[in-house]
Amino acid sequence: MLFVCNTYAQESDKGLEFIKGPSIENDTLFLDANDIVMEIDTSDIEVIAVDSSEVFIPNPTKAVWYSALMPGAGQIYNRKYWKLPIVIGGFMGLAYGISFNNRYYTDYSNAYRDAYSNDPNANSYINFLPYSYRNNKEWIENNIDWIRNSLKNKKDFYRRNRDLCIVGMLAVYGLAMIDAYVDAQLYTFDISPDVSMKLSPAVLEPTVKTPAVLGFQCSLVF
Repeated sequence: MLFVCNTYAQESDKGLEFIKGPSIENDTLFLDANDIVMEIDTSDIEVIAVDSSEVFIPNPTKAVWYSALMPGAGQIYNRKYWKLPIVIGGFMGLAYGISFNNRYYTDYSNAYRDAYSNDPNANSYINFLPYSYRNNKEWIENNIDWIRNSLKNKKDFYRRNRDLCIVGMLAVYGLAMIDAYVDAQLYTFDISPDVSMKLSPAVLEPTVKTPAVLGFQCSLVF
């Protein structure tokens, strides 16, 4: 690397001095960068050492695996503790819904099966009848078709609710994994606090079918 400096000499009362002047081929001075030595005083420079191990940056792959092994573990790994009650609450609510609906589905399924049985001891469907009709065999025989249809509707209703709760639990499980991955991936993403909205008047240019229209223009800055 070379530095080129154009100079010429001029004699004065103080002696010989160099004055910057026009380019003269014979007076061109070539300086090699290897011969230039710069001295920097580092006594006032404060060096701060940062231990990289103390800076937490989550690994997206680990976050997904933790969330897959146990719902909410990925959120704990990402140190987003406020999300943990949402995930656990969703799982507990749906688990209760599955248990509740499955219990009634089982009871109504057994009652529906007993309603078609010829075994006199298979009469669990009687427990689902109004109390005043449970010992009225004549009324039961005359309305057996209505009883069977009612039991079937109830059985299908609770089975559907149970299946929906299972689907909901799988959805929460998948969303927890996705949230853990995205949260870890965007952990170091810089979000500027400067978010503003500007509202200003605007004129829409006329077209072939419409005239010029005066309106407002809204712009978001983030």
